[in-house]
Amino acid sequence: MGLTVSDSRHGCFSLCSRRHPGLLAALALLWTLDGSTAAARSASPRAKTLLLLAAKNRSRVTSRAIRALRSQLSDTSLVLRVAWVNRMARSRAAQVALSKRYASTRGVLAVAWYDANQPNEILMLAASSGRLVVRRVTGATLSGRLEALAIIVRSSMLALLAGQPLPPQPRAPPPVPARASPARPAIPPRPRSTGPAIPPRPRSTGPAIPPRPRSTGPTIPPRPRSTGPAIPPRRPPPRAHPSPVRGKARRGEAGWRFGLGLEAGYFLSGYSSEVGAVSGGELAAIFHLRAGWELLLSYRVTQKLTGRVGSSRLDLQPHPIGLGARWHRRWGRFQLALALSVIMDWATLSTSVDPTTHRASSDGGDLLWSLLPTISAGVSLLGRLRLVLAVSAQVGLNWRRYVLVNQQVTEPLLSPWPVQPCLMIGFSADIV
Repeated sequence: MGLTVSDSRHGCFSLCSRRHPGLLAALALLWTLDGSTAAARSASPRAKTLLLLAAKNRSRVTSRAIRALRSQLSDTSLVLRVAWVNRMARSRAAQVALSKRYASTRGVLAVAWYDANQPNEILMLAASSGRLVVRRVTGATLSGRLEALAIIVRSSMLALLAGQPLPPQPRAPPPVPARASPARPAIPPRPRSTGPAIPPRPRSTGPAIPPRPRSTGPTIPPRPRSTGPAIPPRRPPPRAHPSPVRGKARRGEAGWRFGLGLEAGYFLSGYSSEVGAVSGGELAAIFHLRAGWELLLSYRVTQKLTGRVGSSRLDLQPHPIGLGARWHRRWGRFQLALALSVIMDWATLSTSVDPTTHRASSDGGDLLWSLLPTISAGVSLLGRLRLVLAVSAQVGLNWRRYVLVNQQVTEPLLSPWPVQPCLMIGFSADIV
C-alpha cells in the first residue's frame, strides 16, 4: 500500500514504503531540518537598537553617560542611538508616555532614560512587552554611578536579546533579627547571719586631749600697697586688616579702590566735508577710584587739517586733551563701559593767501571746547591685558568755521561738523 507525504514547500509526493524505505527516511529528515532552520530564522531577534532619551539641559552629564554606555555595549551586537529632547518631564507618567512613542519605532529593542528627579536612577522600557524597570545605584562619585548604571543596562539588554524579560529590581536582604540573650538565673539574696549579735565598740575612757594652743609670736603686718604711678593695663596689639583688592568689592560695599592703568589705540573720525576722515593715535591714563568708577586723562595725536581755495591755504593742527569719568561693569572676561569727557583743544593756525586778491588773517591759534560721550566694550586676553573697541561722538561747543573773504565773497576753507563720529580700537592694561 502507498504512503503520501504533503509539504507546502516541496509539493506532494507519492512514495512506496515497500520498494524505497531509505528514500522515505531521508526525505523525512530533510523536511524536519528545513522546518527547524526556518523556525530559528523567524525567532531570531531583529530589534538590536537601544534608544537613549537625553535632555539637552543636562548635556554634560548625559555625554559622560553616553560614553559609559558605548564602552559597555562595544562587544555586543547592540546599537546605541541617542534621541535628544529639550527637557525631560518631571512626572513619571509623562516620561513613560514619551518613551512609548519612541518604543514604537521599528528596530528598537528598548528605550532607556535617566530620571530628571533622581540622577542616580535609570529607567528601561522593553519595546516588545512594554514592561518598565527602574534601577537605582548609590556611589561616592558621579563617574562610579554612571559606570554602574551602564553595567546594569548591558545585562538587561543581553537578557532581552536572549528572549528573557527584564530582570526585576533585586530586593534588599531582610534584616537579621537580633538574637535574644539568654535570661540569666536570678541570684537569690544572701541570707542574713543568725549568729550572736556583735556589741558596739565602747568609747575611750582615757583623759581628754586638750586643743592645740594658738601661736603667740609677733603678728605679721599686711603688705602695704604700692604708692607709685599706676601701670595702665596692657592693650592687645592692633590687628592688621588686609588691604582691599580692586575690582573684588562685594555688592553694596562703598570703598575706594585706587589703581592705575594705560590705554592706547588707533582712532578714525570724521571732521568736515573739505577734509573727510581724520585718523591718529590716542593715549589715556586711567585712575581707578571706586569700585566700577574711573578717571580718564587722554591725549590725541592727529594729522594736520588743510583747507584750500585756489592758491589760498589754511593749515590747522589740533592738540586735544581730554578729562572725564568712566563707569564699567564686568561679566567674567567681558567688560562694558560708559564714559563722558571734556575736550580742550588748542588748535594752531597757519595761513598762506595770495595778497593780490585776498585778505589774510595773521597766524595764531584758537581754544576749542567739546564733549565726548563714549561707549566701549572689552575682552580680557592675557592676564590684565584687554582688547577694547569704542564708539564715540564728539560734540562741539565753540567750534569755528574758517572762510576766505574775496571781495565780499565768502569761500569756506574748513567747516567742521557739529557732531563728529569716531571709532577706536586698542589695548588697555592695569598696571597697579
